[in-house]
Amino acid sequence: QGLKLRSRGDYFGGVYVDGGAYEIRDADIAMEGHGGSDAVGYGASIAVHGDADVVLDHVQIHNVGSIRTALQVCGHGKVTVLDSEFSAADDERPNYVKAMSKAPWMLGIHGRVRTTNIQDYGEVTYRRCKVRAENWGAMSTDGTKRVRLSMYDSQVEVTGSGYGAYSIGDCHDYFDHCTITVPDYGVIQCGGESMVTYTNGTVVEAGRSAVMVHSGGKPGLLRVDGGSRLHSGGPMFQVKGRGADILVEDAELASDSGVLLEILDNDDPNGRGMHMGPETVMDVPPGGFPRPL
Repeated sequence: QGLKLRSRGDYFGGVYVDGGAYEIRDADIAMEGHGGSDAVGYGASIAVHGDADVVLDHVQIHNVGSIRTALQVCGHGKVTVLDSEFSAADDERPNYVKAMSKAPWMLGIHGRVRTTNIQDYGEVTYRRCKVRAENWGAMSTDGTKRVRLSMYDSQVEVTGSGYGAYSIGDCHDYFDHCTITVPDYGVIQCGGESMVTYTNGTVVEAGRSAVMVHSGGKPGLLRVDGGSRLHSGGPMFQVKGRGADILVEDAELASDSGVLLEILDNDDPNGRGMHMGPETVMDVPPGGFPRPL
């Protein structure tokens, strides 16, 4: 209780939990400088691994730096976040690490830090929270085996370029009475088992599309109901080179483009996947990657 943490250097981790049950209350964390990998929590403000069960209650995290993630969860980690606020902003300095340190350019967005990232079998529930990203993504998922992201009475915001949330593989992003305000995509769905739900009066303001679906085999599932209201500058739902099961019931959709559903070929130049070439997503120094200190 009452943790206050300031970091002004690269790669320093804040709180690391591996197994057990813990509660962090009334914490104030701010980190400046690069992270080493948001896939393993290297340099994250809070990393939850193993089968840990963690409650974050009134926790403030505000970071600046490439892949300087606020919260990273993997393994069978389970996190409940209450009345908290997370934010992450870019840093222009090169970050010489082997991890993915930039948004994949094929998504048509840019940025160098995802505010949160859930992997493996992670489960995270937010209640009355605000999560903000400058660029890339606010609520990210990656390397999923069975991920569940649930948000209630919460706000998601991207101020520059990017998406509110990502659902990849066996992952369900669930938004109940939330507000999502983004310059590009409300949620991106990738992979055959990905699921997204907007319900109970959730409001989405998206500069491009409320949901963009791409890559993967069998259709993903998208549900919009419960009086939710979605507004997009471009096509409301954009589906690229794959199937999608979309159910809209008791909801309001408004697209400035006049297009509610756009179906098109996958415009990923690599066809089926998301190639992470070093020329596109990493800063590669001459002679290769040094190990971060």
